[in-house]
Amino acid sequence: MTILKVDVDTRTKLPLAELRRRLRLVQVRVVSVTDTRSPSGRGWHRVIEVERDQSPNQDARWDHGAVDQAVLHDGAVGRAKRALRSATRAAQGSLAAARRFTPTEVVFLQLLCGSDPIREAFNWHRARLVQTRKVSPYWRRRWNTFYATRRGKEHTA
Repeated sequence: MTILKVDVDTRTKLPLAELRRRLRLVQVRVVSVTDTRSPSGRGWHRVIEVERDQSPNQDARWDHGAVDQAVLHDGAVGRAKRALRSATRAAQGSLAAARRFTPTEVVFLQLLCGSDPIREAFNWHRARLVQTRKVSPYWRRRWNTFYATRRGKEHTA
């Protein structure tokens, strides 16, 4: 599972149904959502726990019927090879679904969930550095943060 940190700078948050619809488009499932007020008092910090959708995709299923039909016809070796290649790609796709999200994927998912575009621009730059391992392990664990202050000033309650 992956944690998305979404900074919403407006008073209105993306409704949960719309959030789920958007993430479903990229085959991601929402596990939980937690909302807290941002230090400015005008926006929200939304923590969303997500995982890749493991439901079988229509395109990724092994098509036994296509393989059987291809084998039965004369000179159908090429079609059988194509069907086997398609099944191999589907298996590779299911393996890819099990892997964790890369830092840049996390940034784009956060943007899709309605996060502040300027925050995500800075996160994207840090995520690229993390992926290319141009930063120390300390910063690799801390690239995706919420800010505790507003414009450099401490927040007072």
